Amino acid sequence: MIVALEQGEPVPEGPGYHGEVRAVAMPSDAVAASVRSRLRAGAGKARHPDLVLWRFVADMDDLPDRDEISEDDVPAGEREPAELRRAALLVAAVDVVDRCIDDLQLIEFGDDQRPDADEAADSFVYEWFPGRHRGAYDEDFFRKVMVTAVQVAADLADPRGGPASCTAEEIVRHAVGVIAGELCGAADLGKPWLDSDEYLLEDADFEFLYGADMDGVENDPGMQAALNIDVPPVRDWFSPFNDSRNSFAADW
Repeated sequence: MIVALEQGEPVPEGPGYHGEVRAVAMPSDAVAASVRSRLRAGAGKARHPDLVLWRFVADMDDLPDRDEISEDDVPAGEREPAELRRAALLVAAVDVVDRCIDDLQLIEFGDDQRPDADEAADSFVYEWFPGRHRGAYDEDFFRKVMVTAVQVAADLADPRGGPASCTAEEIVRHAVGVIAGELCGAADLGKPWLDSDEYLLEDADFEFLYGADMDGVENDPGMQAALNIDVPPVRDWFSPFNDSRNSFAADW
């Protein structure tokens, strides 16, 4: 169960936002203890090289004012909360994998591979991927998102993990960061001072896929050039950005 910190906390416009306000409850002591227990089980397992501990302190003022900062610079009293905030990313990523598997098991897909709209309404794909492209979200797409979620979780646990390989992975990484923040709120830890998009993503060009005034931007090279962005059409969301990256779902 994921519970945000404040009742009726608005969700910023963008991926995972459809104009609603999340109905959330204040975390009870029991909920906070339960979530903290899950985070402790994941402590030390989020080993991606970009997940350095100092990025997970609550306040930047706790860190020394110099260019080079190491894990040794994290104050002793902040080390355990920072480690739990870091673990929240991997716990969130595994939760996303589980949710994608559940979606594939629970949603009925027709002979045309189209999902039952009512059953898919609460799915990970419908929540986090651009709403205007739902016509392209068939059973194969749901399976590719599940494979991408597995890749994200594996990368976050890999000390040799690299950047996102494709647009779909960027969307999943963003979702994982938001969910991790909610887990931190539920555990009464507070959020890290640095938003996870700052180190999990190289850019946020994919957010243009959500803007109501950006309909068709993925098929308009001129508009993309004017905005200095790169937003591929839906058929290429699982294709690697370049030859140095490997998208697990590209050939699924």
